[in-house]
Amino acid sequence: MSHYFTKNPTTLSKERTITYKINGLTINLTSDTNVFAKNGIDTGTLTLLKVITRLINTGKVLDIGCGYGVIGLTLASLIPDIQVVCSDINLRAVELTKKNARALELSERVTSLQSNLYENIEGKFDYVVSNPPIRAGKKVLDEIYTGAYRKLNTGGHLYLVVRRKQGAESTVRRLKEIFARVDVLNKDKGYWVISATK
Repeated sequence: MSHYFTKNPTTLSKERTITYKINGLTINLTSDTNVFAKNGIDTGTLTLLKVITRLINTGKVLDIGCGYGVIGLTLASLIPDIQVVCSDINLRAVELTKKNARALELSERVTSLQSNLYENIEGKFDYVVSNPPIRAGKKVLDEIYTGAYRKLNTGGHLYLVVRRKQGAESTVRRLKEIFARVDVLNKDKGYWVISATK
């Protein structure tokens, strides 16, 4: 069985439409088998988005582990003055993000690319955002955090959402070893929205 963090999923494609509302905007995205949250936007991602849509207003954003583009495309839909790069190791997820960007007429501001963590990602960013793949293991998660530090401009922010029972407290401790400042911005239904500032 393929995981959503598999490079080339082999499970038969079965596309479906996901509809959700945020900040008064209704967004329709195409999902598929073998991508994260294939049947609907997960609570953690929505919790993250409700916080960071108030904090991001301009600049370059990297959505790492983008799935079918929920975070990056929502930000681009709501915030006109940002450029977004969406990346995922999963080729099916990357193609879905491209398809969704076209459908939302966001292709000029949203780039989608396949990358194992940061290996194919060029340049620096003002924000790195992620609902990190907890099931991928601590080594991958740590590479997401340390890589984000390297990819951020000085003063830039990493925004994450992590469930308390899946390691939010240990995530905060680890981020404090890497970043100049770490804040818990919100706690809701067991999900912590965390900010780490370079």
